[in-house]
Amino acid sequence: MIAVYADVLVCLNILFTYIFLVCTRVWGNTATNKWGVCLGSVVGGLSALIVLAGDIGVFLSLIFKLTTSTVVVLVSFLPSSFKLFLKVYFRFLGVNVIFGGAMYFIEITLKPHNIMYFNGTVYFDMDIKYLVGCTFVIYGFFLFADFLVKRKSMKSEIYKVKIVFRKTAVTVSGFVDSGNSLTDGLTGKSVLVAELKALSPLFTYEEIGYFKSGNIEKVPDSLNGKIRFIPCHTINGENLLPVFTPDVLEIEIKGRKINCIKDFCVALVNKELCGEYNILLNKAIYDLI
Repeated sequence: MIAVYADVLVCLNILFTYIFLVCTRVWGNTATNKWGVCLGSVVGGLSALIVLAGDIGVFLSLIFKLTTSTVVVLVSFLPSSFKLFLKVYFRFLGVNVIFGGAMYFIEITLKPHNIMYFNGTVYFDMDIKYLVGCTFVIYGFFLFADFLVKRKSMKSEIYKVKIVFRKTAVTVSGFVDSGNSLTDGLTGKSVLVAELKALSPLFTYEEIGYFKSGNIEKVPDSLNGKIRFIPCHTINGENLLPVFTPDVLEIEIKGRKINCIKDFCVALVNKELCGEYNILLNKAIYDLI
């Protein structure tokens, strides 16, 4: 008979819920909400207290599991449509089923004395200090694995970037530059670096001449309050880049259109980046997939 400690039970299942969410994100290459993942993991951990209710039967256990999974998926992934919710939901359930099957197999074959799988919840009889240590190790492993998967999936792909400014829209090709970590110190937003030529439809002839002149003091009246300058360090020294916040900034990644206006702004450079793309995406984009 295993003695169940509520603190160990909750902490253990917070850890497992987090791992399930990471696996679901990697499996479907689906964007998550950072704070939502934390909240979803806590919901999953607290739901483990159902084991203290005794045997509630297979049917009620299943209903409880499905309901809890719905809440966890909604707060963690914030799906923009019912179709996307179903995709993520069934992937999350799939990860749970695989884990549950593995636990059941271990239970009936190895018959360990310190593992209990009851009412769809797993419990290990272990010291809380050991559990915390394992949590940090597993967290670090999945964080690193998640980063590698994102980086590999985006390494050589070109993405469509839609920018709307003063009711004019342009669509350009973007490439993820893992070396681009430029940040706007005023707003805290990550910066995308775009060719002035590619975004020229967004600006007047006078404004384009201003950007090309390199004279940052005589800002055209039409751009007052709409641009600012940030320092950029390169191998050639430090430059000041004009930065603006579009009305709409949308990046299409693997068929999904992601609204990035809250997290990113755009800097302009008066040179050609590459023939295949017109804008360098910030490595912070990795956090959106």
